[in-house]
Amino acid sequence: MTIALDEIWKNTAIEITLYDLLGKQVDVQIINPTPNGVATVTLDTHVASGMYVLTLKQGNTVQTTRLVVE
Repeated sequence: MTIALDEIWKNTAIEITLYDLLGKQVDVQIINPTPNGVATVTLDTHVASGMYVLTLKQGNTVQTTRLVVE
């Protein structure tokens, strides 16, 4: 599974965490700062079909979204 991130803060690391619906951490990636504010992330593609929670943390900002894997 590949996620393209744009409009991210330059020179700030990003932590991306994928959880299943039971709250178990499935994958975590730390992305180093990028000078142009764009990054592409590949997460563990061996996850079962279903719904997951994706958390993106950059600095003091945290964004959470639901993700469906078919």
